[in-house]
Amino acid sequence: QEKRDASTELQLKEMVMPLFRKYMKVLEENYGVTPLREEIHTYPPAQYSYIVAEVIQVDLHEKQRLLEADCTSERLRMELDLLERFDL
Repeated sequence: QEKRDASTELQLKEMVMPLFRKYMKVLEENYGVTPLREEIHTYPPAQYSYIVAEVIQVDLHEKQRLLEADCTSERLRMELDLLERFDL
């Protein structure tokens, strides 16, 4: 079970990563947001998911839902859904 969870987390992170990179590029180009270090994309899925949750610009209720997700996979799925909804 634990191996399957870790595999799912890695797969979800790989799906979130390109969208989050595009999202950060939009923030940098349009709003002058300081770019994140490229090394964050090498972080483990759990740590990466919290960084995405912290950076992503959503209302407070949505951000709280992300941070309180029961597990990393759930958080990454919610982030993927949010990022897919943004017009990047």
